[in-house]
Amino acid sequence: MSTPVVGWIPRTPDPRVASVRIRGLGPMRALARAGWVSEQWLPSRRYDVVVFVKRFDAEAVDIAARLRAQGTRVITDLCDNPFYNPNGLASVAEMADGVRRMAANSDLLVSSSDALATVAREELARSRAGGPGSGGSGPGVPAGACARPEGRLVRRSVVERACAPSTGIARSRRDSTQA
Repeated sequence: MSTPVVGWIPRTPDPRVASVRIRGLGPMRALARAGWVSEQWLPSRRYDVVVFVKRFDAEAVDIAARLRAQGTRVITDLCDNPFYNPNGLASVAEMADGVRRMAANSDLLVSSSDALATVAREELARSRAGGPGSGGSGPGVPAGACARPEGRLVRRSVVERACAPSTGIARSRRDSTQA
């Protein structure tokens, strides 16, 4: 496999935001230091893989759907648990719905822990089935979107996996920012 061209779409480009710095900018720069084309996403450029870091808004879902329709592989990085919402906050429920929509438009969902991978897998399975707590009938989350608990931070092996024909959910390790 040739080296993929990787674009990154963080929630914000602000490096003071820990999730962006740790889960996005660090891995992006590590891949670039390893000789990959790994950069913040530019709409005019063609990418083999695009990684969404903590982006679950409607615009991100639209971009992900367009990219997949063009044959680009999409990875969504999840480091918070929006499915735990004991106070019924609308903002948290909206984020959970956004994660469901992004999962439906992603080849791979990467989580920050085994526990979050388990929660995401269960929640997205409920979404597919339209079960309780799924936010209604749920988006068309692909059956394979949460198939595997293996994982890492988005890095070379995860990008290569996203380029493979199978899909799944991956758990990341905080200390795996190197390429």
